[in-house]
Amino acid sequence: MALKPSWPTADDSEQKFTTFVPFSAILASTIRELHRCLLLALVSENIPLTLTQLIKCISTLIGNVPYSRMRPGLLSRVVKQVRNFITYRDPNVRVACLTCLGAVAAIQPPLMEICHIIQPARPSSHTSVSRDIDHLNVDSGISSGNQSNSSPNTENSMIEESKENSSPGVRTPVGAHSGIQTPVYTEGSLNAHAHSVSWLVKLCVRNVLPHTSENGEHTEPLPVRLESLQVLAHLAKGYFPIIRNSLPVLLDLILKCYMDQDQVVRLHTSKLVDDLTQALQREVQSTELTDSSGRLSLQQVTEFWVSLLNGAITNILQTESNCAVKATTCDCVSNIAPQVYASLPVDKKVLCITLILGLTSDEDKIVRSSALRTVGVFVLFPCLKEDVCFVADAANAILTSMEDTCLNVRFKTAWSLANLCDALVMNKIEGDNDFMNDFSDLLLQKLFTTSIKACQDSDKVKSNAVRALGNILRYLPIRSLAKSSFRTSVENGVRALIKNISSGTMKLRWNACYACKQHV
Repeated sequence: MALKPSWPTADDSEQKFTTFVPFSAILASTIRELHRCLLLALVSENIPLTLTQLIKCISTLIGNVPYSRMRPGLLSRVVKQVRNFITYRDPNVRVACLTCLGAVAAIQPPLMEICHIIQPARPSSHTSVSRDIDHLNVDSGISSGNQSNSSPNTENSMIEESKENSSPGVRTPVGAHSGIQTPVYTEGSLNAHAHSVSWLVKLCVRNVLPHTSENGEHTEPLPVRLESLQVLAHLAKGYFPIIRNSLPVLLDLILKCYMDQDQVVRLHTSKLVDDLTQALQREVQSTELTDSSGRLSLQQVTEFWVSLLNGAITNILQTESNCAVKATTCDCVSNIAPQVYASLPVDKKVLCITLILGLTSDEDKIVRSSALRTVGVFVLFPCLKEDVCFVADAANAILTSMEDTCLNVRFKTAWSLANLCDALVMNKIEGDNDFMNDFSDLLLQKLFTTSIKACQDSDKVKSNAVRALGNILRYLPIRSLAKSSFRTSVENGVRALIKNISSGTMKLRWNACYACKQHV
């Protein structure tokens, strides 16, 4: 890996060189040779410990190769060999295989070759996802994993299905430019492959959930379950269009994993939900797709969130003892798109606000940070920024947290404070006189004073404090300027902005300059 910094320059073009071979071509040739040697070693090896290390080595290689600059086929050959060990008798080998598949799914930018690898075996425009859920039972085509790597029937059918998906014959498109060999996918090119559940999703779900085998109910070892959840998270993050029709399957998995007794499983489930809900947020907010493109509707995404809020997320935020799980789940709630939040039932809206505001005073600093960040996201929602009661509650939570002893909490709080002041300015620009009349001058004065005080904190806090200060100066109603306390605060605020323009980090000075522009 000594050449790792140079690997992004590799160029696997088909151009023939005569007198001079560029370094990029040498690198590409070296990368191809590394793949060939490792795969040959994998084929000839049968000792579990050595197999594990070989597959880990391949995973490391995958994480460092610029496949978008290489000719297609390398990844297909890797998956073709690795898939033969996904049901190996040794759990360490199975974990290594899942790590390798996760490395493939984590490749950026997303590649069409990988889409051909993970796509369903037999796409059908009329395939029902509910049928795929049923297939995740005993006869799902994925072995229980407690047998050898050559177990019969269902295991072999799963391997055959994955073989069909590897698409080893993918060719470089005609006219491909030198240095851009493997085509990157586009939304439209994926729709034909998104009509049923991917074999890789089925494999991961089968690994995570208990299932029936010849010896009764069987549960995979914990490392296998965790690695399977990570593979699903990579798929949700980079290849969501391929798995978007697997959403009911993933929802069922998430609800069951949130009830798991092992807190590490719940933590990895929260991370999967975080990546999945970010993908759903992009899906809803995207303006590039049309209704006929196969994307999920607003109603489908709303129903997904209602299912989570009906118990799973609520229980985690209220009763979870592991702070990391609670904090990550809190981050998941911040991924609700504004359009989705507006479509939620009233009781679910109130539930979200109540839970998040309550967690801003949690005993754990990580949970407090996540909750305050979520408040900063919510306060910009169109349906919430006009709600005087919510904005006032959010402001009081922020004012309290700005006195926190933890720097990271104050940093997240300052960001939320700046967002809240953004919401105040937007209400003024939109001419919401009712909001401006109802919003308390006393609360506004506290926000003003706190912002000025925060301009003397750490640079991380100050960069958002000056944002808040500039917005407050812009928002100030005329009636407030008639009060001497506000006039004094304006003078102190301007001095604080001028001081931060001339010193501090570049981001701080830029924000201070922008805040002065807002005031002018």
